[in-house]
Amino acid sequence: MHRERAEWEKHKERLAAEAKLFEKAKAELAKEKADFEKEKNSEEWASKRAACERENQKMFVTRTEITNLKAHVEELTKSEMDFKVRYEEARSHRERVEEQQLIIKDKDLAGKDVEIGELKRHLRESLEALEVDKQKCESLEIDLEAEKSKSESIEEAR
Repeated sequence: MHRERAEWEKHKERLAAEAKLFEKAKAELAKEKADFEKEKNSEEWASKRAACERENQKMFVTRTEITNLKAHVEELTKSEMDFKVRYEEARSHRERVEEQQLIIKDKDLAGKDVEIGELKRHLRESLEALEVDKQKCESLEIDLEAEKSKSESIEEAR
């Protein structure tokens, strides 16, 4: 996402630089046109014909550059739109993947909750069984003590 953002920023910077170049060329053309009109109305028109032809050549080059820049601006605009579409697709895909991961984690947690419940039940049952066994042992110890006392009494009586 950061890479796409950086590409977008570079794209905007290039577009701004090209727009500045376009404005500069446009201003230069306007200046040259004004100079041309001034020279056309002067008495030295014939002697400056060669200079005018050079200026016409410059204007032709400038127009060509402007045309190329306009085409490039259109291309960049199209690239920007393509970038936006790809960005939205990537964002949508990321959201779907995150949602699927959350669903999987929820299922895992639900399974672990069931497993924990089973373990708690098993532990409770084990503790209850131990308590019953402890009570039996205590009862048996009492019976054993009683039997020992009885045996000792019988032995003393003999």
